[in-house]
Amino acid sequence: MTACNTKSEAPVEEAPAVDADAIKTEIQALEDAYATASNARDVDGIMTYYADDAVSYPSEKAPVVGKEAMRASIQEDLLSYPKGSTVSYSVKDVFVSNDGSLVTEIGSYTSLDSLGGKARTGHYMSLFEKRDGKYVCIRDMSTPDAPLMKKE
Repeated sequence: MTACNTKSEAPVEEAPAVDADAIKTEIQALEDAYATASNARDVDGIMTYYADDAVSYPSEKAPVVGKEAMRASIQEDLLSYPKGSTVSYSVKDVFVSNDGSLVTEIGSYTSLDSLGGKARTGHYMSLFEKRDGKYVCIRDMSTPDAPLMKKE
């Protein structure tokens, strides 16, 4: 008699396990650097967060495609930030691909006015891809918890 499976199967190599907690810490460090740059009104510092081909979906605006368009949009936004206001970001969850090359982050943000009172809170999602050994944001989207006040 012959067996149904006559080939010997090579052992399947499993991908190394990813450490989601370490990746969450790494993503939080990226968010902290983004906040530091935002609070310093440092557009170049903010731009290190993004890949060249990133797309951002800001609240109440059309999608912003590519790093140069994002730079212009961020510069415009920074000009409208009240003097002395600050922002911070908090990673709530990360969902990591099996090989660790992609990370979806869900987080929240808090903006404080110059006196330290809450000015705005909201939530965001960011998609990171590991490129040249470093995570960079390739897509992000945010929304405030309350509607934005219209400028008159």
